[in-house]
Amino acid sequence: MRFGPTFLAVSVFLILFVAFILWLKIAVNVDFPFLGFANVTQLGYMGQIGDFFGGVLNPLLSFMALIAVLFTIKMQSKELKEAKEETRIANRIQDKQTAVFERQNFESVLFRLLDVHGRLAERMRARNKGEGDLFKIVVDGVLDLVNESEAALKVKRSDLLGFDSWVEHRAQQERLNADGLGKLIESVKIVIGNDCKILLSQYFRNMYQILKLIDNFKLEVHEEGSEKGKKSKRQLRMEYFQRRQYCNILRAQISDDELKVLYFNCLMRDGHGLKYYVEKYSLLKHMDKGGFLQVSWEWSATYMETAYSDYEQISDFQIREFQKARSSSNFTHMFPHH
Repeated sequence: MRFGPTFLAVSVFLILFVAFILWLKIAVNVDFPFLGFANVTQLGYMGQIGDFFGGVLNPLLSFMALIAVLFTIKMQSKELKEAKEETRIANRIQDKQTAVFERQNFESVLFRLLDVHGRLAERMRARNKGEGDLFKIVVDGVLDLVNESEAALKVKRSDLLGFDSWVEHRAQQERLNADGLGKLIESVKIVIGNDCKILLSQYFRNMYQILKLIDNFKLEVHEEGSEKGKKSKRQLRMEYFQRRQYCNILRAQISDDELKVLYFNCLMRDGHGLKYYVEKYSLLKHMDKGGFLQVSWEWSATYMETAYSDYEQISDFQIREFQKARSSSNFTHMFPHH
């Protein structure tokens, strides 16, 4: 049975009203027609009745007081619960507002870096009048040196027909492939290491900072039922997808020749950090593997397949391993070439 504040107020009012009437009759001797005493005996009898009602009302009033205390405690508990809920909602709103502010700051910095990227790329496309696109010059220079070394390698490959043992044939083939890749890297060092090195260094350092900013941006995808501090496959994929969307903005600004120069740059030791992001976010996705990368098999094998993949082709396992990997060397060991 529940006693509301209205019931308690009415009860207290009735008790006080009856007490006030009795006080007026006995102490002040106010005449009430409905409440009269014929003689002293009747007055004594009414006193006994008063004692009886007093004995009954005292525990009743005490019980009502207890009910009032319990009701007050219940109301305070309810108010405390509501206050906690309001605080939780306020904290959630504040967290969302903080997340919005952080994303706005992140996007502001990101688009400033993308603007710098565009200006650097434009500078290299029109470095000096009459010299042409610097990216194309680098690509042509590397391919010219590679073609010269490939001519010598073709002669060596023709000697493979003289091996009777398949094991010796295979071993020599691997040595020639490694030699061809070494010649490619050496050609890249020669071409990129000339007077265009400063501009290219600025270009790739800025690109690295863009990708690092995106990769380090704190994204919180909440999922009901997930353990605190442990992200589910779905959470990791959603976070990866959001970061990849930002990387797609950068990838959309990269021309074909820029992609080729990016490919060459990441083969060198100084480009290993950038290579990790290239593989993670598939920056070589639009590169023509059927043309440029088919010059030699070992060229395409220098990158993980994820560097050329669509988002749908990236597995949950690869996303989780990307999350763990923090260097190009670790990534290579986690996804060995076949």
